[in-house]
Amino acid sequence: HMIAFEAEEYKRIRLKEMAEINKVQDRLTIGGLCSTDNLRDALKDQKNVLIVCDIEGGERDLLDPVEIPDLLRATLLVELHDVFPEFADVPSVMRERFGKSHDIREVVGCDRTLKDLPFSVPYLFRKFYWPRLMARMDEKRPQNMHWYVMKPLSKSYN
Repeated sequence: HMIAFEAEEYKRIRLKEMAEINKVQDRLTIGGLCSTDNLRDALKDQKNVLIVCDIEGGERDLLDPVEIPDLLRATLLVELHDVFPEFADVPSVMRERFGKSHDIREVVGCDRTLKDLPFSVPYLFRKFYWPRLMARMDEKRPQNMHWYVMKPLSKSYN
């Protein structure tokens, strides 16, 4: 079962549509803004948890194993928004909170290029659509983003 939290209503509608297209709507629950309380409730009694977290800097406030102890047994993929000065401390905060319980690996983003497309993508798509798609994917960030992949070290956390 999947639980998705999304603060913006129009994005919740898109999530629902995508779930229906992929025929997984019966396995998806969609909620609004994710708070400490509803994340704690969502994790309660769950096993083999994967959390994908992209909350524009809010990970510092939300991902706290003191407030949500079940985070200690979850695998987390967290986008770090430390390219912005107000979130520069997020990597160190995540390492402080999860460094003893999780193996933490950093994944660094890179610019997308035409070489990223599989060879099977038709030539006309490569030539005409790819440049427009690239322009839409540019988030205008000051540098490439990066993530932490955090896996629990011990079975006692699972």
